[in-house]
Amino acid sequence: MIKITIQNLGPIKETDITLSKFNLISGKNSTGKSFFVRLLYAILATLLEKENSGENDKEKNIERTLAKKIRWVFQQRDLGAIVNRITKEDLCVQISINNKNIIDFSVSRSAKRKIALKEIYNFEEIPYENCLFLFLPILLDIELALANYREYYKNNLGVSDIFWDALQSIRTVGIADEVELKSISKKIEKIIGGKFVYKSKQGVVFKEKDKEYDVKITASGIKIFGFLQLLIERNLLRENSLLIIEEPECNLHPAYIFKFVDVLKELIKQNVYVIIVTHSSEIIRYAEYLLKTKKLFSSDVCFALFKKEDRLAVVKTGNDLSLLTEMLEELTEEYFNLVFKEVKEIEY
Repeated sequence: MIKITIQNLGPIKETDITLSKFNLISGKNSTGKSFFVRLLYAILATLLEKENSGENDKEKNIERTLAKKIRWVFQQRDLGAIVNRITKEDLCVQISINNKNIIDFSVSRSAKRKIALKEIYNFEEIPYENCLFLFLPILLDIELALANYREYYKNNLGVSDIFWDALQSIRTVGIADEVELKSISKKIEKIIGGKFVYKSKQGVVFKEKDKEYDVKITASGIKIFGFLQLLIERNLLRENSLLIIEEPECNLHPAYIFKFVDVLKELIKQNVYVIIVTHSSEIIRYAEYLLKTKKLFSSDVCFALFKKEDRLAVVKTGNDLSLLTEMLEELTEEYFNLVFKEVKEIEY
């Protein structure tokens, strides 16, 4: 599996995570969860683009290309902005697969637009064919505005690549003749009672039987499922894809959270790799249920709890239920402290 070692990224002092098929990341705010997945996306999107480009020299300009991708993902003119400000040490990143190094680079606190690429190896061994980032559903509402901005102001920051890459793919790639994950697309259609369609002049619309609705008057929770559907029908989301999702619970009713994770479970069965960043106790409990009922196996999961220690974040990883319990305890700690305090005051 793919192992990521990072030091001094944003609030993170250090992390060492070995990704599996289903990866669940949790932790309090400002512990570096988004920093981690966004940097991971920038790296993998760059390497996979080079791998799929057909260039004879895949290592050509990788240093410049990766530096640019990191800037556009984080929307920072100076790369040094993403380096930890407390330790005063460089950001160091290393990715390895089966104990074989793939890429090793660093970024200094004073860096403007350059990374220091130490070594790059045989990155054809990366298990993913492509990397996708599930964005906030409201971005489907303003898809045309974002497209106009990116197309007319090509050199201006303002729209992160984690949003634009997937939107651009949906805009430019038509529906596949043979949809690889058609059964999952049908499952989504059943859940939401319809399907999403992209029209070049109108943007995304939701079709429910013989009726058609503009995406801007469609429920946000439905749009999350619709985004997956749009990707699946274009074979953008397929076997050996890596799907990164940040806080899907923000727009989902608890009942739909379970349905959403169930769809992800089906994707994993079809050899799609999934990373979820979440603050949802429902998602963590459902992951616990999947493990206890043997619908997921510990060998296919990775849990990562991001925690602050003396102003710096460290990461605890594992694949057993005890770490899920620790995640739940941290998520519900404030609630139980409040309830027990109120009950105690009432009793006495």
